[in-house]
Amino acid sequence: ERGSNNDLIFKVSNNPTKITKKKIIMNSTKMSLSNVKRRIVSHYIKGYNVIVVIDENMTTRSKEIKDILHNLIGLEILEQTQKRVVAKDLTDINAISIEGIIKRIDIIIRSMMEDSMNCLSYNQKEIEKTTKSIDDRDNDVNRLAFIGHRVLRFYMDYPYLSNDKNKSNKEVFSDAIVIDNLEKLGDTIKRRTRLFCKINKE
Repeated sequence: ERGSNNDLIFKVSNNPTKITKKKIIMNSTKMSLSNVKRRIVSHYIKGYNVIVVIDENMTTRSKEIKDILHNLIGLEILEQTQKRVVAKDLTDINAISIEGIIKRIDIIIRSMMEDSMNCLSYNQKEIEKTTKSIDDRDNDVNRLAFIGHRVLRFYMDYPYLSNDKNKSNKEVFSDAIVIDNLEKLGDTIKRRTRLFCKINKE
């Protein structure tokens, strides 16, 4: 465009015209498995479509690394060798409803809370069985929370390409807080139920 003095002005558009596919290669050889998980989850939330994990110890801990990748919604392992695992995101991130994710987390949390309260009247065997069930559901909550944050990151990175173009930054931030609080509530219920089991043994 031209300015008032007939000068030619170039403007860089902040509106991306297409979704950028991102790939990350991480060397986890010297990392603990807990740090490997944190790094992989971080890359996943940031929207990397291909995650390559290189590890000199892959032959002895490939199961744990693959479990981490399998536990993230949409990631599929496409290749594995003695020193690396390649996972690719096969989901259409733009087709995922953040409201649907929050609703699913809420339903799971409510069921966890109800079962945890019922533990007060259970015997030891029933408490242990319920504790295992609640642990499994808390893992589901974590998986949904991760994909939820991935979707919200997509909204922030591609507001003009997302299906939900009317969602403001304030709403995205609010949704992130809701997901965080629900995930923390799930952890609290899990810990409380484990405490019931411990108290009942004493």
